[in-house]
Amino acid sequence: MTKRQTGALLLGCLAIGLLYGWTTASAILLEDDGYFIMAGFFAGAAHPPGYPTFILLLNTVMHLPWGSMAWKAHFASALCATVSCLLLTLCIHRITRSITAGLLAAAALAVSPIFWSQAQIADVYTLNVAIFLGLFYLGLQLEHAAPAIQVRLLYAIALLTGIGLANHWPLLVMASPGIVWLVWPQWRIALRHLFGLTVCLAIGLLPYLWMVWRTQQPIPFLFIGSIDSFEAFQRYVLREYYSVDSSSTATWDDRWLFIRFFLQSWTNQLTLPGWLLAMMGLAYGLRHHPRITQASLLSFLISAGLLLSVIHFNYDHLWRDVFSVYPLIPYALTALWLGIGLHAVFQKFPTRRTVILITATMAVIAAGTWRWPDHNLHHFDETARYANALLSPLPANSIVVTEGDVNTAVLGYYHLVEGLRPDITLVTRHGTLFNTTLLPLKLDRLAIQERIQALVEDRPEHVFFTNNYGRNPSRHWQNQGLAGTLKDAADLPPAFIPEHMAYLERLLLTEIHYPYYWWDMHQQTMRQRLCYLIGRYHRYPTAFSDYPALLKHCGQSFEGLVGFSEGRLFSGGYFSPAAMLHNGQLAASRLPPFARRQQKVAVLNIQSYALLGLGRYAEAKQLAEQSLLEQPGKSNAAHRYKQYADEKRLEESRRVVPGRGIEPPTY
Repeated sequence: MTKRQTGALLLGCLAIGLLYGWTTASAILLEDDGYFIMAGFFAGAAHPPGYPTFILLLNTVMHLPWGSMAWKAHFASALCATVSCLLLTLCIHRITRSITAGLLAAAALAVSPIFWSQAQIADVYTLNVAIFLGLFYLGLQLEHAAPAIQVRLLYAIALLTGIGLANHWPLLVMASPGIVWLVWPQWRIALRHLFGLTVCLAIGLLPYLWMVWRTQQPIPFLFIGSIDSFEAFQRYVLREYYSVDSSSTATWDDRWLFIRFFLQSWTNQLTLPGWLLAMMGLAYGLRHHPRITQASLLSFLISAGLLLSVIHFNYDHLWRDVFSVYPLIPYALTALWLGIGLHAVFQKFPTRRTVILITATMAVIAAGTWRWPDHNLHHFDETARYANALLSPLPANSIVVTEGDVNTAVLGYYHLVEGLRPDITLVTRHGTLFNTTLLPLKLDRLAIQERIQALVEDRPEHVFFTNNYGRNPSRHWQNQGLAGTLKDAADLPPAFIPEHMAYLERLLLTEIHYPYYWWDMHQQTMRQRLCYLIGRYHRYPTAFSDYPALLKHCGQSFEGLVGFSEGRLFSGGYFSPAAMLHNGQLAASRLPPFARRQQKVAVLNIQSYALLGLGRYAEAKQLAEQSLLEQPGKSNAAHRYKQYADEKRLEESRRVVPGRGIEPPTY
């Protein structure tokens, strides 16, 4: 590579890095962002398999002297994404000897929507792509290297493989067949140096030992506590504690919807013209660079194929966004083919090279400009607003019991990392993540419930729950806005926290820009919660006198109808079953496409409960059974509705009619 080419490469990567650095947020984002930042800040263990390589990288980058801790963590992912683009350019240059084609393909990958999103958030996927492309580049170097250099390259491959397995081993293993294909011609050399290669692989895996050691330390954030045996380590790394990739209620329709989404996303990442050019590059590569292109195709097919066959979830917008990042390596390989395709076009039309170069460059700039509004999160601070609104007005030395990713990750980051309200104590409802003396990690479920109930009995006015806590039979959760306490009476006049209500009112009346479904889910949940409060305390005429703009919004959206209806159900009997059924049917007609399972269950349960009140027990049971198909767990209230409907139908079936004996009811 000439000095001019090297300069162009570094300048291009610098531009990509600046793009990511400017568009990322200084506040934390959603998904797993807060969890990873807390794990990196305390040098602890993230959720299984732990990702110790990425946690070490985060902890190192967080020592930079500028920026918030969230921005530094996002910068770590941006750095990995920039290195991925650098390595992609080097791979394309190694195949085609064209730095121009490599830079254009890398730029196209850099502004592709999913890759760009992962460069802005603290997560493991851009590091995983960088490690894979690093292995691919080392494999390319093997082919024409001298024997002594081949040995060094094999040692580097073994070391980098270990480092990658200590990051996200499932995705790297799925993509590894192409690397094996490149390395296979040197199997004899590898066999002669098997011991040394094994040692290098083991050195790369050392972050796992560091992770185990860190779980023994008294740090504030750990996923489930200390890893104190080989069996516990094995279960942790194999993700037995954290299985989110499959669902017992998912169907083949759900699988097909995700396959269709993957195919659409695959063609859209580099834009349709870019994808077509990549397919041309694949054909060109199979003809002119068969072994290398076969390796890339092998990694693509096996990685994508295994992902589509293994992942089995209830398809909705939330889980679609969660799993949309898994095929990031196949998307990077498509960008590799794009680079080969651009080189083929340059070769086909040498006299028009300048025109083609300008056209391709303008196309990449246009794609980046088009996607800029969705990915410019520079001013995003909604998570900080939420944490401040919830925590700031709470009494001194309060205890906050969190549940759900948004509540736990956001509140945990601002409390533990940014120092918001250091006097309070955060615990989770399931006894994980926050290592405190009030609720130590690794307690069983019964012990966790007993500890939480003891805290409530000791300090009832200072224990707040972010979600309904229905496990204390002598007390009832009273929502005060964004959180609530457990009260002795089931129905007291509402005592709202003004700061909580102001935040809910703003969220109800304002659309907040965030490019992925996570924020939509949070906003919908908060709107549903507010309308729940309005529904539950609607009979108190002065309850919402300070919030006149809120009432009219409860009937204008799906989440408003659901929240208002659920609030009426819990209002102590102050509701009309006929009106409730109407609201439930109206909510069902407004059910969003690919609604979350919880949303479907809520609509079905509202209608089932209303039908019970109207004495239409057969219809109520039918809807309850549909709800249980969506969510069969014991926490689903449809179990009680179904049982009640069966009991009432049995009572009616035993009615004795004179002269006719037992007459079954008519429904």
